[in-house]
Amino acid sequence: MRYGLIPQTPEEENALQQSPHACALLDPFVPIVAARAVIAFVQLGLAQALTEKSKSATALAGELNLRRDGVRPLLRVLVALGYAAIEPCEPEAKYALSPLSRATLVKGGPAPLDAWVAHQRIHWRFFSTLEDILSSEGVRDLHHHLHSEQEWAIYQQAMLQTARPVAETLAGFVPPPPGRELLLDLGGSHGLYGWAICRRFKPMRSRVVELPEALDHAKKVGEEEGIGDLVTWEPGDILNHDLGEQICDVVFMGNIAHHFGDEDLVDLLSNVQRALKPGGVIAIWDMAPPPEQSNPDLIADGFSLMFYLSSGSTCRSPEATVQLLNDAGFSTCEVHRGMSPTHLLVTAKRG
Repeated sequence: MRYGLIPQTPEEENALQQSPHACALLDPFVPIVAARAVIAFVQLGLAQALTEKSKSATALAGELNLRRDGVRPLLRVLVALGYAAIEPCEPEAKYALSPLSRATLVKGGPAPLDAWVAHQRIHWRFFSTLEDILSSEGVRDLHHHLHSEQEWAIYQQAMLQTARPVAETLAGFVPPPPGRELLLDLGGSHGLYGWAICRRFKPMRSRVVELPEALDHAKKVGEEEGIGDLVTWEPGDILNHDLGEQICDVVFMGNIAHHFGDEDLVDLLSNVQRALKPGGVIAIWDMAPPPEQSNPDLIADGFSLMFYLSSGSTCRSPEATVQLLNDAGFSTCEVHRGMSPTHLLVTAKRG
């Protein structure tokens, strides 16, 4: 299925494939509308305002101090996307949350991703620099695009929301370490992954090393999640931070390797190797691109493009990650798949 036009039936899909003019006309337009509509639905409080009952566009606009003439077409777009439902009424239609939105876009839902959706405003910001970056040496640093304390807070909450569904499962694939004292969670943000691993290998505790500007927000998110019993947080840039020598049993790197080029990552892995006790375990959780010989995948390859824009790096194949681990002196490398459609876990041990 093409993502631009969102065909609803096989007939529409077939018609789309036969209409290159429609593709070129709408592919650069429809995804923009869809993305910004969903972001605004969360960011402006519209989704949350519909949690109790359905409301008209006029009522919502008045409640949230928004323009009614703009709220109505926005809500109709959200109905078309499946994030809202419309109830024909007189004199004005009412709008309600769809099951999708009720599950993911409001506080207290079973799988909340409202912070992740709000964070896409940051992704929008650096995707707007795509042409500049490809034609020059523009700024490529995700954190450069975080302009306020609120954006840092949303970023940390978004990372937690994406970790919740898989943290416990991931922990089950980490090999038993030689001891059960300390886990270093590098760039670990909220600390949920390290916490889940420590729960498996009691009485091990986790120490998150996070950028100073992110630390307060990361710690707050983790403590609100109720994981402060096993997790502490300390400031540090992991590329320049003294990790110590033979101090820990496990090092976890979650969604961080794609921010580093090969040279920086090799240096970091060498420091990790020194920090681990003999037989200690490193676990790298990250996105993996599809094989070069396979058909391009919009989601996986899209994330690779995003990481290139945000960090000047990209997703690595599991083979490339294993090679870097071997070069840094690790052994017993294993690749664990199936926990996520986008991610895989690579584990190894210090010899």
